[in-house]
Amino acid sequence: MINTITEILNKYFMHGSPSDIDRINSCAEEITLHTDNWEETARQNQLNTDYYHSLVEEIGKELGQEAYISDDGSIQQDVICAKVPELVRVHLSNKKN
Repeated sequence: MINTITEILNKYFMHGSPSDIDRINSCAEEITLHTDNWEETARQNQLNTDYYHSLVEEIGKELGQEAYISDDGSIQQDVICAKVPELVRVHLSNKKN
C-alpha cells in the first residue's frame, strides 16, 4: 500500500505542470480509488472468512461434544475450530474399521 501511494505521489509531484491544487485533487482521486478497492477486497475477504468459519463450526457441531472440549478439559460454549480437522480424521478412521 505504501509503495502504491508513494508511486502516486511521485507521479503527481515530481513533475511541474498543472497547478498545485489540480495535482492535489488528481492525486487524492487516485488514492481514493485505490483505497476503495482495498476496502472492497478486505470486505470480501472477511465475508469469505466468515462463510468458511461457519462451515467448520457446522461440521464441529455434527461431531458432537468433543468439538467443544479444550485441551485442558474445559468445555467451551462454541466449537473449537482448530480441533475439527483431527476429529474428522478420527471419525473417518473409525468408520473404516
